[in-house]
Amino acid sequence: NQGIDGSGSSVAFIDQGINPQHEYFANKIIDGFCYFEQASGSLCQNGTTRQVGPLAASQRVVNGQVLQEEFHGNMVAGIVAGVPNSIAPGGIAPGAKIVMANVDLSLNAITAAAKYILDNAEKNNTVALSLSFGGLFDEMPRSWLQCDTSPGLIELAAIFSDLRKKGVITFASAGNTPTLDIATSIFPSCLKEVVAIGSVNKTNEVSWYVTMSKKIELLAPDYTISASTLGYMVSSGTSAAAPLAAGAFALLRQAY
Repeated sequence: NQGIDGSGSSVAFIDQGINPQHEYFANKIIDGFCYFEQASGSLCQNGTTRQVGPLAASQRVVNGQVLQEEFHGNMVAGIVAGVPNSIAPGGIAPGAKIVMANVDLSLNAITAAAKYILDNAEKNNTVALSLSFGGLFDEMPRSWLQCDTSPGLIELAAIFSDLRKKGVITFASAGNTPTLDIATSIFPSCLKEVVAIGSVNKTNEVSWYVTMSKKIELLAPDYTISASTLGYMVSSGTSAAAPLAAGAFALLRQAY
């Protein structure tokens, strides 16, 4: 009601890419990054394994069609900055722009994407980075769960620290694995420079599946309507909670 909608800022994502033709993202995508490890066999829009710019934000295309099953990037981006319409309510910060990194979730790709977002933070007026991919790893190395002491994560942790120094806060889903045998959040929310986000259900109780730990700093609703690849869907999990927190932060940055 006060006109605070995230205008003048962008929120960045590292995920599966976004469908640039979706009405929910009309005039929303201002920059993108694509990187796939050679072993994955995936290619960016330019036919190579690396691309930058708005076209690089696109989710994977096979035989001229976007892969409908890779809807996750659309879901998280829509929760932040979707354009309101008669079907879906729009994002929590509908005036914000989107920077989307489409990667294969290898550590090298995640690190390269974070570095690109850091290097272009001022140009894109980025205020937050949202990460909702922790649960997508088939088998997380146990050393990755000891985030702040893992040698392999030193570079990524330093990038998140540099982002914070620029005023760009990284929000990450805490995970949907309640039986995980550790006392912290899963990667990457376990890094000290990252704000770990858990989720609450419609009755404001902590959702049963959340990987709860002392690292969790904020809770956000876990169910909301957002975009799928071609239409709309009810999103869930800490994957949905993290972008809600990132979008809320964009509103606070604009207001204060």
